[in-house]
Amino acid sequence: MKAFTGMVSGAVALLKEKARRQKAKRRGRPARFFLFAFSFCLSSLALAASAATLQVGPDETYPTIQSALDACTSGDVIIVADGYYNTAGFYTVDLKGKNVEIRSKNGPDACILSGPSSGWTVFRVHTGETRDARISGFTMFGSVSTENSSPTIEGNVFLGCRVNCFGGSPLITNNVFLRFADKWPIACNQCTSVTISGNSITDCGAGIQCISTPSVTVVGNRLIGNRGTAIWCYSCATVEVAGNMIAANVSTSTSESSAASGIRCYDSTTARIVNNVVAGNSGHRAIAVNKGTLFFANNTIAFNAGGESGGGLSCGAAATVLNSIFWGNTAGNGSPVSFGYDYTAAIGSIDHCCIEGGKSGVFAGTFYYLEWGSGNIESDPLFVDAGRWLDPLESWPAQFVAGDYRLRPASPCVDAGGPADDVPATDYAGRPRSLDGDADGTAAPDVGAYEYPGAQSAVLYVDDDAPMTRGMAIHR
Repeated sequence: MKAFTGMVSGAVALLKEKARRQKAKRRGRPARFFLFAFSFCLSSLALAASAATLQVGPDETYPTIQSALDACTSGDVIIVADGYYNTAGFYTVDLKGKNVEIRSKNGPDACILSGPSSGWTVFRVHTGETRDARISGFTMFGSVSTENSSPTIEGNVFLGCRVNCFGGSPLITNNVFLRFADKWPIACNQCTSVTISGNSITDCGAGIQCISTPSVTVVGNRLIGNRGTAIWCYSCATVEVAGNMIAANVSTSTSESSAASGIRCYDSTTARIVNNVVAGNSGHRAIAVNKGTLFFANNTIAFNAGGESGGGLSCGAAATVLNSIFWGNTAGNGSPVSFGYDYTAAIGSIDHCCIEGGKSGVFAGTFYYLEWGSGNIESDPLFVDAGRWLDPLESWPAQFVAGDYRLRPASPCVDAGGPADDVPATDYAGRPRSLDGDADGTAAPDVGAYEYPGAQSAVLYVDDDAPMTRGMAIHR
């Protein structure tokens, strides 16, 4: 109570001083404004003071999350004690429209939630909850389902289960998804918008699916070793895919709408694909965008194996392709980089890219006008440690040995990029772009997802985590 009184007194003193200064300058409206601000401040402090923390656990006031939810109001915090919770009466947990934070006491290693059967929904969020409704810090053997709501789902481990969203604007961030065999561990359908960031998806049936969602943001995720398309956006208006590591995913689909192992944008209006590392994927194509407009900058597309033309990139959109590396990609039928593969009529450009084979490594269809711009090179980009496919005689089934796709000091891609005002402000690792990597006194963007920090900052190569563990073998 003393603390609360002190907060109020401090707020009152601050507002009185601001009111006195304003009154010295003018009269009338400012006084009414500060009276309103004072009332608002008091209301906010009272609301903060009334928020409660409810404890859940065998020895706590509330034995189940649902019993705590039934007793709480929006703004409260529910903390779940360590333990393994697997009681039929405990699930499904329904937030019932309350914007509360539900979190474990000591993180996902210590608090495990499991439904009574495989595929059970652990949490249901379906009554218009906002981003202030948070679910965090659990290991789950059951899914989270949201309907026309916008919760924050953060810092959980999903084992053999998923997040399934219909409608609303959810935030799905910093979660781990493992061994979900049935396709998409993150599935969003007809949402208003969705942000999917910082998640790790491994050994699942596929990766991220977004359907008929006007605004899609997929940023900073790691999608490695999955058995389907890593990121699939179907009939979405605006799509941003940025700063993702997409490696060793395998897609066997030949369906036109979903045939890609890395990124597939189908019937979407505008796509922005920047700062991604797409390496060692196998399937129809690594990246495919069939229509609309595409801005494609500072990506590293390496050692992908495609079944047809466009094993690295297959594009029917009006595209601006800038500052990207296409190296070591193969296509069973045609060139590893392809524009207008399905007789699409569009105009595109490719500038300041490193392309194996130069012009001969790029195909442009009969009705696709591709402008071959300035600054394109065809020299080896000199990765720190290039990945590679093991020979079938060495390993069966075939395996991809992961690499490190940062640039060596002598790389021709250092400071070889295009105009700085057209490229992302930071690189894949979060370094500023541009840096003066070649120490000529002028900072310029590098080609690819990584900026070389320069010899004076070489210590960063020691301290930074490599994007993937060297020597790690992943089944093709």
